[in-house]
Amino acid sequence: VHGSPDVRANLDLAFVTRASAVAVLSSAARSADESSEVPSEQVGLADRNALVASVELEDHLPAGSVHTVVELMHESNFRFVRHAGQRAGGPHDMDSYLWPAFAAGRVFSPAMLDTLMCQTFYNPDELELLTSLLQPEASALGGEVPPWKKLGAHLLQRELPRDFVGRPYEELFAWLALHNGDVALGLYRPSGTLTAPLPYVCTNPAKNTRLVTG
Repeated sequence: VHGSPDVRANLDLAFVTRASAVAVLSSAARSADESSEVPSEQVGLADRNALVASVELEDHLPAGSVHTVVELMHESNFRFVRHAGQRAGGPHDMDSYLWPAFAAGRVFSPAMLDTLMCQTFYNPDELELLTSLLQPEASALGGEVPPWKKLGAHLLQRELPRDFVGRPYEELFAWLALHNGDVALGLYRPSGTLTAPLPYVCTNPAKNTRLVTG
């Protein structure tokens, strides 16, 4: 569909209300020599099109009906991504990973991939770990695939069994490991948990964390 995401009629032509998820890609191009010296006003304007589109989608779609992911070139603009019941904006010095929209998986920056690539360059074991999680039947470093990788492990998001609602996380972890052969990596907590305005991922939670539905 040709058009602009800023125009609601064009959004209707694309049937966004029937989508299970929507990705808003940034039209800004990162400069090869981008650095912290970029004027703050230019940083804010670089992601303006993606931010405007995300606001239009937020206003057009029923609250919580469609999972929307927004790509922003500058992590400092994460604070401008709105979410239901909350206003955009916030302190400039707050780490990007602490913003509710990021914790809920609703905003992304290519700079994060740059950081990951640099880390794997200096630590090959990290590349092996990531490959094992994302592509278990392939060898990150080439050559023969180890026997343990042929088991076909996969990353999955599973619904919480009703019997475990209200019970501690350690019981769920043990049950998954003993009965399913699964290793739990974390929890996807519903909005309202610890007053959180959006759902969020909690990696390796405390063993006494109470399990809830939502």
